[in-house]
Amino acid sequence: MRRLCCLLRLAWASLRVLVDGAWSLGPDTPAPIRALWLQRNARRLAWAFGLQVEVSGEQAPKAGLILANHLGYLDILVIGSAFPCRFVAKEEVKSWPLFGRFARLGGTIFVNRESRLAVAASLREIRDALSGGELLVLFPEGTSSGGETVLPFKTSLLQTTVELNVPTVPAGLRYKLSDPRASVAEEVCYWRDMELLPHLLHLADHQGLKGYLRLGSPRSLQGWDRKEAAREIRETICTLIKHLTKPRLIELSWFTVGAWFLSENKCIT
Repeated sequence: MRRLCCLLRLAWASLRVLVDGAWSLGPDTPAPIRALWLQRNARRLAWAFGLQVEVSGEQAPKAGLILANHLGYLDILVIGSAFPCRFVAKEEVKSWPLFGRFARLGGTIFVNRESRLAVAASLREIRDALSGGELLVLFPEGTSSGGETVLPFKTSLLQTTVELNVPTVPAGLRYKLSDPRASVAEEVCYWRDMELLPHLLHLADHQGLKGYLRLGSPRSLQGWDRKEAAREIRETICTLIKHLTKPRLIELSWFTVGAWFLSENKCIT
């Protein structure tokens, strides 16, 4: 019964996301409006998953780059529901059911790491977005993990951060289930060779899912060697994960989602 209720909520929320995308967005919709759209609908999908989001640490900047550890597709909902932003993601995410469409509508910058020319084009897009005053989110590990450790960073996409004088914010993510017998690495994190649909179905069986996000202090990495910058940020993220305390709960209910929808639509119009 728990799985059925979760899947029904997810189906309804997914339909609302698609309708909202068709209603609110167009080919020429500017990136800041897409970021607001993504925040609104990340909250819808988080509600559907029964995911409570708790944020602690420093205040997120209005513009800059957030660098976070990566545990799976739920990271988009945790970070996306906390503040308006756009994501940088690997090319494969485009083809994922639901999340691929969600990412495209939210203005995600996709990176094809198999092609140097494509990576160079993505770096230009990242540079333009940061220079234009946007807030971007990047997972520098380049892949997800089970959360036991923070993987070494792929430093190529950090090139822009050492060239521009923009705030760079380290962020730590982790998850918790109310059932102490359940393994977050196996039940919540999406990594290794897991398949999306079976993982979604299995996740729907669980309740009491919480996502924790802790933000570090913004800093400028302009002029740094990108490998040194990667080591510094990685160490900070490891520390943030260990000290996820004093959270601020984002309540996700039909009332708050509906109120957010109305208030954001007023801003858009």
